[in-house]
Amino acid sequence: MRQVCLVISLLLIVIVHGQRKRDFEVGGMVGGASYFGDINSLNPSHQVRPGAQIFGRYNFHKQLALRSNLGFAMLAGKDAASNFEYQTQRDLVFNSTLVSLSSNIEFNFLPFKADNAKSVYSPYLTTGVGVTLVNLQFEAKFFDNFSIPFGAGVKVNMPGRWNAGLEYVVSRTFRDDIDRITNPFFRDVDRFPNKQRANSKNSDWYTFFGFYIAYKLKSSVTCQAYSMVNNTTY
Repeated sequence: MRQVCLVISLLLIVIVHGQRKRDFEVGGMVGGASYFGDINSLNPSHQVRPGAQIFGRYNFHKQLALRSNLGFAMLAGKDAASNFEYQTQRDLVFNSTLVSLSSNIEFNFLPFKADNAKSVYSPYLTTGVGVTLVNLQFEAKFFDNFSIPFGAGVKVNMPGRWNAGLEYVVSRTFRDDIDRITNPFFRDVDRFPNKQRANSKNSDWYTFFGFYIAYKLKSSVTCQAYSMVNNTTY
């Protein structure tokens, strides 16, 4: 549980600090997720399944933002969809659910500020650290529960306090059980007794791509002196 407490603490820090600075957004994302591992090593569109995410984002600079995320994805894999003969003969299949807590930093290529007409759009890169639960279970080894997400996207300002974007993120996990292959060898009673069926030295990866929409929270406090000088509202 220490991993969950760590990420939740980071999320609370972002929320509290963002509220004080009055440049905090909340948003949601929907899209698709896919898996890379022993059952799929090449195809990014293999067995795409639904995924979703909610997040809070603190924009502390026009080109930098800190974001905390809670994500959910359904992952699947099927040997029968492979072009490799040894996989079609192995004929493994799986379905898993994945819950992730993560915190990442975004780097905007162009100066971008939510709720600002001068900021139209910006491509961005993102990376961070997260905690991954597979089928609502932690891995026994502490550090195997962590993941490293990295990816890219583009964000666009919309009317009012809204902005939207597209994002593609790849997450490198330190787990090897997303595909539910916990034993790298076939059992005595299997079709290929005692033969190797998976590589136990390679951890599983997953991707998430989707469309998001975010809303910049409006402060209820107006600083009149600041407004007179800058003609803006806190």
